[in-house]
Amino acid sequence: MVSDEVLARYSRFPDRVTTDTAADTFLLLACLNYADDGPARWDEARQILREHPGIVTGNAHVAAATANTGELARILAADPDAAGREGGPFLWEPLVYLAYARHDPAIAADATLESAGLLLAAGADPNAGYLWHGLTTPFTVLTGVFGEGEQGPQRSPRHPHSLALARLLLQAGADPNDGQTLYNRMFQPGNDHLELLLQFGLGTGGDGPWFQRLGDELAPPPAMVRDQLDWAITHGMAPRVRLLIEHGADLSVPPDGGSAWTAMAATTGHADLVDYLVAHGAPPLDLAPQEELVAAALAADRNALNQLLTDHPGLADEVRAARPALVTWAAACGNPMAVELLVGLGWDVNAKGRTDVPSDQPWQTALHKAAEDGDLELARTLLRVGADPDIRDTRFDSTPLGWARHFGQQTLIELLEPVTAQALRQNGCMPTHIALLRGINVGGNRKIAMADLRAVVGELGHTDVSTYIQSGNVLFTAAADEDTAAMAAAMAAAIAAKLGVSAPVVVITRDELAQIMADNPFPVEPEPRYVHAVVLSERPGRDLLDKLDAAVAASQAKGARDGVHVTGRTLYLHTPDGFGNSELAETVMKVVNSPKAGFTGTARNWATVTKLLALCDG
Repeated sequence: MVSDEVLARYSRFPDRVTTDTAADTFLLLACLNYADDGPARWDEARQILREHPGIVTGNAHVAAATANTGELARILAADPDAAGREGGPFLWEPLVYLAYARHDPAIAADATLESAGLLLAAGADPNAGYLWHGLTTPFTVLTGVFGEGEQGPQRSPRHPHSLALARLLLQAGADPNDGQTLYNRMFQPGNDHLELLLQFGLGTGGDGPWFQRLGDELAPPPAMVRDQLDWAITHGMAPRVRLLIEHGADLSVPPDGGSAWTAMAATTGHADLVDYLVAHGAPPLDLAPQEELVAAALAADRNALNQLLTDHPGLADEVRAARPALVTWAAACGNPMAVELLVGLGWDVNAKGRTDVPSDQPWQTALHKAAEDGDLELARTLLRVGADPDIRDTRFDSTPLGWARHFGQQTLIELLEPVTAQALRQNGCMPTHIALLRGINVGGNRKIAMADLRAVVGELGHTDVSTYIQSGNVLFTAAADEDTAAMAAAMAAAIAAKLGVSAPVVVITRDELAQIMADNPFPVEPEPRYVHAVVLSERPGRDLLDKLDAAVAASQAKGARDGVHVTGRTLYLHTPDGFGNSELAETVMKVVNSPKAGFTGTARNWATVTKLLALCDG
C-alpha cells in the first residue's frame, strides 16, 4: 500500500496544467504529457521560443529542455542546487524536462549529453520522476528518454538521442527496472531499449528508490521480464522472444493463467514460435480440441480445421460461444485469411473485443484495428466480408475512420472516408462543427485546461469532441440542423457555470470553415502568421464596415502595408509586418470585441485555420 504522503509528493497531472508565463507555456507545449502530445504542440513551442528567446536566461528548466549548455553551466555555477529543484509548469526537475522535451527533433547530441552531464555532476537525480495521475508506475527520466507508449511513436516519439542519453543516465545510476519504459516500448517491435536495459541489469535488483517508495505496487524485476516475454509471445515478436530467453527469461515458470508458453504461442496465432520455445525448455505443445481450433483458425490452416470439425461436431459453435470476438484478435494478428475463415465459420465480423490482448471484452472491432495499424489489405478484406464502417467502439465512441484519422493512417482514411461519408448521409448522422473561444489561456487570465473544456462540450451532448492547441479550438459533432448561435450560447454558459471562466464562443460548421479557406483574399502570402481570419458571431453591419474602412485609411496614412477584407461574417486581416506589430489589427480587434458592438469575434492565424480544416477532413 502506497502512503498518502508518497502519492501527494509525487503525483502530477500534466494534461490539466495551465500557464501564465511564456517560459512555462513553452515547457508545457514542448514536453510529452502522455495525454495530447503531437507535432502541433511542438510547433507552437518552437514559435514561443522564437518570439521569446530570453525565456532561457536564468531558467534551469528551459535551459535543460533546450539543451542550452552555456546558460545551464552559468546557472549551475551560481546555484548548484538548481540541478535538483522542481519547477516549471509540471513541477519537474530540470533533468526531467530535458528527457521529455520533443520540440526540436534536430537537437544536437553533444549539447544534449553535455547538458545532462552538467545536471548530473551538480547532483541531479538520474531516477527523478513522477506518478502520472497518481498511478503507481513512475514516469522516470528514463521513461521520458525512451518515449513511445499508447499514443504511438509519432505522437510520443523517443528522444532523438535516446540510446546515448539513456546510457549516460544508466551509468549515473538510473534503475534499469523501469516498468513504465517497458510498458511504453512493448507495443513496437524494436528492441534496442531492452538490449541496453538488460546490459545494465534489467531483471535483477529491485532496491532502487522507486521500489523503496512504492513497495509491492511495483512488480519484482524478474516478473517485469516475464511480463515482457508474455507480451512478446502473445504478439509474435520473435526477435524479442529470443532476446529475453537468451538473457535468462525462465520458461519453467508458466505465464499468468497457468497455461504453458507453447500453448500461449499457438492459441494467439504464433505457432511458429512453438519449436523454439520447446528447444529452450518450455513443455511440448498439448492442446485441448477447443484450443486446437483456435490455433488452427489463427494459423488459417483450413485442413486442420476441417479435420477438427469432422472429429468434433459442434466444436465451432462451442468455441464461438466462448470466444465471440476471436475475429477481432485475428485482425490484431494482421491475418486477413484467418479473418475470412472465421467469418465463414459463423463468427461476427463486427464483434467487439480487445486488440491489445486476446480478450472478448467489448472494446473495438476488427476494422478499428485495421484502421489503427494502417493495414489496407486487412481493411479491404473486412469490408468485403461485411464489416460496418459506421460502427463505434465502446471506449472512445469513434468509427474506424475516426481511428484512422487519430493514428494518421492516410491510406485507411482514403479507403474509409467514402464509405463512412455515404453511411453518415444515409443515417442522418452529424457533421463536424468547430467552436472558437476568445481570449483564454492568455497572460494568466481565463485559464482553461483542454481536458476540462472537452468534458464540458461533451456534457452538452456533442460527440467526437477534441481540441487543438491551448487557444480554445474545439472540434465536435452535432445535429446538422442545430443552430450554431444557440450552440455557442449554450457552450459559453456551460463554460462559465462549470469552469468559472467567461469566454465568448463562436461556432461554425465544417463547411463554413472550408468556405473561409476558399475565400481567402490573400492567398499569395507565404507566411501563415501574417493572415488572420476573424470569425464573427454574425455578419457585420454598415456601422462596423465604416469603422473598418476608417481604420484601414488611418493605417495606410502612416505607411503601413496592412489590409482587411470582409466576406460574410469573416474579416480577413493581412499584416505583412507582423500581427503583433499591427496598429490596424489592434484597432480591428478592439472594434470587434467592444461591448457596444453587439456581437463577438475571435481571430485565428492561417496556420490554425488550415490545421482545423485538416482535422475535420482527416
